Amino acid sequence: MSIENPKREENFSAEAEKTREDMMIRLDAYINSHNLSEEGREELVAKLKELHAKLEDVFKEIEKLDNK
Repeated sequence: MSIENPKREENFSAEAEKTREDMMIRLDAYINSHNLSEEGREELVAKLKELHAKLEDVFKEIEKLDNK
């Protein structure tokens, strides 16, 4: 993503990393509190991978729009 302000890009990256860390902590807590079976964990991971792929597509579209 080409952002004109490098400081803004740095802040965005730091915020994205913090959000990712927060989500991992919440996911860990969810798995532990619900005593998911191995199969349940695998299903959850598969769904998360699908969501991740969709988010990647969204970011690619944003980058295309940003480059216009």
